[in-house]
Amino acid sequence: MRGPLSRPWLRSHGVLTRSGWTLADPRPRLGPPATAGPAPPDDCRARDATLPIVGDNGRLYREREVKEILKRAAELHHAHDSSDSSKAMTRREIEDVARELGIPAALVARATNELVTAERRRPSAWWLGGKTGLTFEYQVQGRLDDATFDRLVEALRRALHDAGTLTEQRSTRIWTTQRPIPRAITLTVFEDDEETTVRLDERMPIDARTTVGASSFAGFGSSIFSAIPLKVLLGKAAVLVALPGVMLGGAALGWAIGRQIWRRRSAAREDQLRTVFADLVAIVDRAHHALAAGG
Repeated sequence: MRGPLSRPWLRSHGVLTRSGWTLADPRPRLGPPATAGPAPPDDCRARDATLPIVGDNGRLYREREVKEILKRAAELHHAHDSSDSSKAMTRREIEDVARELGIPAALVARATNELVTAERRRPSAWWLGGKTGLTFEYQVQGRLDDATFDRLVEALRRALHDAGTLTEQRSTRIWTTQRPIPRAITLTVFEDDEETTVRLDERMPIDARTTVGASSFAGFGSSIFSAIPLKVLLGKAAVLVALPGVMLGGAALGWAIGRQIWRRRSAAREDQLRTVFADLVAIVDRAHHALAAGG
């Protein structure tokens, strides 16, 4: 007999003895047991990379669409690899990538300089309303020849209307304004065997304190003079009681006005010095690329 109750079937589904037959697993069998199969091949893992591009029929993408595609690709790349060390690039490598995208190396240099400058910006003094010093720094591979340094100095003289003074200490050359008032600006170029650093500084602590202090004193003095008409209106006793608060309020008002004045003044100086420094960076980059092309 070969039916479901045949002897081979009973042996395969349980234990057959002289005393009877016992089911080996009382639980219902819904299917074959799951087994760990072999790992999927590599081509299955990279299935996303082989998906066809929707609409990839030779169409031309507009500039806005190109930006969106590149932006999304960068986001996917960042999500795929979040390690900063694996994505680190030298400036030369960045220039190579930018060259493939049609971006001039001079713009890469300027963007790099702005990034370095942003990292070195001095914080504002809150009680003065603005910065008391400015620092712009740029580094380039190799050494800076005398002709390029002379062009840097001439550019500073034209922009600041100051002949300045030159000093040299070993591998460091320094140009400073002759008149520290109204502005004390210093250009420093120091070199080593591998790179040259160009730094432009302006020190403004005296200007900031003078501006805010003079405004505070003016507000304090104005509050004292305002007590004269108050004496006629309120009487001497009332004025004596109110005079300390009036003087304090006048000084606070003058301080607030002085902060606003220095904030605008320091911001204007920073904008001007940033423009001047951008011109210096352009001079250094032109000399650097000319030297590289000639070498």
